[in-house]
Amino acid sequence: RRFVTVLFCDIVGSSGLASRLDPEDYAALLAAYRRCCAETVARHGGHMVQYVGDGVLAAFGYPRAFGDDAERAVDCGLDLGRAIAGLARSAQLPGANELAARIGIEAGLVIAGQITADRAAALDSLVGTALNTAARLQQLAPAFGVLIGEVAHELVSTTFSCEALPQSLLTRLEPPTQRAFRVHARSVDGHVALKAGRAALVGRDAELRRITERWHSAQ
Repeated sequence: RRFVTVLFCDIVGSSGLASRLDPEDYAALLAAYRRCCAETVARHGGHMVQYVGDGVLAAFGYPRAFGDDAERAVDCGLDLGRAIAGLARSAQLPGANELAARIGIEAGLVIAGQITADRAAALDSLVGTALNTAARLQQLAPAFGVLIGEVAHELVSTTFSCEALPQSLLTRLEPPTQRAFRVHARSVDGHVALKAGRAALVGRDAELRRITERWHSAQ
């Protein structure tokens, strides 16, 4: 059981693109796209979970957690949009100028590890609703854009400039998502603001007693 932030990136109009290209040309373009995704995810400390056709699934917080995994995932999503746009402009590959992708991100509790059925085993699999939400959100994202779910937004809302999506758009998803947000950029100057709420401290009873005693002494 792990709390992770998952990122799902998918090529826009991949079926049409594949039908217009020779299979070898499309394979070369797909390889360049996957390499771009893998390098960007690794740069932000994420973990590539699997490739699903032309889709890419990455996890932040598993197998290694940094504590700011949601922010890393959103930073990665923004960088990924820019990196793929750059690939579309510069790659000397047939169909590269048509390449576009969209990104969906959500956080939540998952089951992580090996999932075995009969003799087939999927390594480093993730199971949880966050994956489905991230995959659905990317369907609504604009080309090279990033959409995040409600849980991810709670974790990064003070760090990134976000815009809530109209409810009329969210009703297109099946099942519908309550709230979703488009991420535009990091907040001004890229500084991380203090969280508005207060989170509970876990396993710090002794430290809290000591700091309380010293505060009373200082008074």
